[in-house]
Amino acid sequence: MPIDGFNHTVKGIDSTLRWDRGKAAALFGKLNDDRPLTRRNSQVRPADPARIGSHVTVRGNTLECR
Repeated sequence: MPIDGFNHTVKGIDSTLRWDRGKAAALFGKLNDDRPLTRRNSQVRPADPARIGSHVTVRGNTLECR
């Protein structure tokens, strides 16, 4: 997911995750048009279940996944 920032504060909601609008539009446009998300010869393969090497506490209850 294209992320623009963590801990974006929204009045009445508190801390939120903010998406990168341009990259999100491109990503969801490809999904909507049933187009591939990676290049034709890409060696990138998804892991199932997703692998997160570790997580680090950043502030309060915030985590950073690596």
